Amino acid sequence: MSPQIIIMAIGVVVAMIALGSWFNTLKNQRADKCLEALYDVVGLANRCLTLKLKNHPSERIWPAYDEAWNGHRKFAAAWAIMRRYYPKFDAEMPRRVSQLLLQTEDILARVGPVTQSECDGITNELENVRGTVEGRLPPPSFWRTLWWRVCGVFGH
Repeated sequence: MSPQIIIMAIGVVVAMIALGSWFNTLKNQRADKCLEALYDVVGLANRCLTLKLKNHPSERIWPAYDEAWNGHRKFAAAWAIMRRYYPKFDAEMPRRVSQLLLQTEDILARVGPVTQSECDGITNELENVRGTVEGRLPPPSFWRTLWWRVCGVFGH
């Protein structure tokens, strides 16, 4: 083999590795945005419930609830994008989160105090959803992706 062919072959392999790395980075960024948005929703919903539990005035509670819905919109968008990379992910996940936010609203709208167990019920459900999402997302790993790409190219 001539040196030019060897150099060209090495260049092709390096380009394939770079492409695999770029794609992996893109997927990791999408997963991170999705998790970030979901953490916001869970944290903001918990904040609303805590404010209600401590009998804060509604002027403090409802702005936090509005923020939770803004976080939900970000999560729903990020989840839709994630499903482009992982089409088997549950398309209904954003709906589950919105149902929990509506349950949160029911608690917040009640006149008078609420109980810790009512708040804990919603909080636990939200954290279960967050755990489910985190459990479905593969951990970021450059080397695993690199190995899959290289093996896929060479038919192993």
